[in-house]
Amino acid sequence: MTDSPVALITVGGSGIGAATARQLLDRGYRVTVTGRGEERLRTFARELDELADLLTLPGDAADYEAVQAAVESTLQRFGRLHVVVANAGFASFDTVDDGDPALEGQ
Repeated sequence: MTDSPVALITVGGSGIGAATARQLLDRGYRVTVTGRGEERLRTFARELDELADLLTLPGDAADYEAVQAAVESTLQRFGRLHVVVANAGFASFDTVDDGDPALEGQ
């Protein structure tokens, strides 16, 4: 396993997320990209020649379980996670330490 840093980008198959993914890949990161459009993710991966350092996962960034699954898949594939770019999703107004996504919006 490589020591390269690992990033997870939600909604990264196009636009700002895709540009961020490309920049990180160019800087030696291994990158997981999520998005709701499976075909868009496949196209993005093809544009990057199906890089081994890129993992694309379909999923809705507003769905806590999908985000949790993306984190788990990233850890399984790359062994670590250093950076998360929450390009889209939902907000909660608590801290990472004591926050509970189940209480979001209450």
